[in-house]
Amino acid sequence: MRRRTVRGLVVAAVLATTTSTALALAPTTQAVDSQGSSAAAAKAVAAAKPVHPLVAKPIVIGHRGAPGYRPEHTQGSYELASELGADFVECDIVSTKDHVLVCRHENDITGTTDVADHPEFAHLKTTKVVDGRSITGWFTEDFTWAQLQTLRAKERLPDVRPANTAYNGVWSIPSFDQYLDIIAAESKKLGRPIGVYPETKHPTYFDSIGLSLEEPMLQTLKEHGLARATHRVFLQSFEISNLKELNRKTDLPLNGALPVMEVDSQTYEVRADGQLLTCEPASVLPLAQRYFLF
Repeated sequence: MRRRTVRGLVVAAVLATTTSTALALAPTTQAVDSQGSSAAAAKAVAAAKPVHPLVAKPIVIGHRGAPGYRPEHTQGSYELASELGADFVECDIVSTKDHVLVCRHENDITGTTDVADHPEFAHLKTTKVVDGRSITGWFTEDFTWAQLQTLRAKERLPDVRPANTAYNGVWSIPSFDQYLDIIAAESKKLGRPIGVYPETKHPTYFDSIGLSLEEPMLQTLKEHGLARATHRVFLQSFEISNLKELNRKTDLPLNGALPVMEVDSQTYEVRADGQLLTCEPASVLPLAQRYFLF
C-alpha cells in the first residue's frame, strides 16, 4: 500500500513554531538582574537572540507559476512568477505514454488544454479511476510527447480568472526538462538564483501503469546540475510512500536542501485497485517529524 496525504503542513508547522518560540524566550528571562532593573532588562532584551529561529527569511513560492495572471503551468506563468519575485517556482509532474515528464496539475488534461477541439484525439477520451476517483476525459498517459505538443494550454478556471482566457492557446504544455530550462533562463536574466519545486502527482497510480515518476525526475534534475544539495531544490509529494522511495533513491539531503512535505490531519492508503482508505491522523505524525522537522 501507499500512504497519501492531502493538503499540507499543519501539524509539523505548529510543533516547529512552538519549539522555536520557547527557545527564543529563554535567554531573556534569565538575563534580568536580581534588582529587576529596567536598564538591565533593556540591555538583556537587546542582547538576546533567538537560539533557533524557525525562518530566518520567508521564501516566496510561485505555485503553478503565477496562475492568477497566466494559465497555470505554462511558460508564461513560470516566467511571470519569476519576474514578480518568486524565490521558487513550483511545477506538478505527470507522464506521457512514452514516459516523458510534463507539467500539469493533473493527468486529466480536459480542462487545461484544447484537446476537445482536436478530432484526431476523440478516440482517446475515456473513463479512468485515479486514486479512487472516477474521471472521464483525456489523460497524459494516453498521449505520446509528440502528440501532446500539438495541444495548446488554456485557463482551467475561466469563471474565476476570466482575464486569463486572453492567453488561451498562446503556450504549449511544457515538459519537466523545459520547465528547468525556463527557470534557469529566468535566473540568468534576473541575476538571482530561482529555485525549482517539482511535485510528483499521483505517483502510486503512475507506478501501477508502469510509468514511475521518481527515476526520470531525479535523472532530469541530475542532467541540469541539480542533483546535489544546493538549497534551490524542493521535492514535494502528497504520498508518504513516494517520499520514502525518494529518500532511498536520491543523494539530495532531506534536511533543508530537500524539505519534503506535506502533512495534514487526514491521510489515505492508496491500494493497488485505487481505493482510498482513511487513516488516523496520529499515524502520520511520526512521519511528519521524520521528514520535516530536522
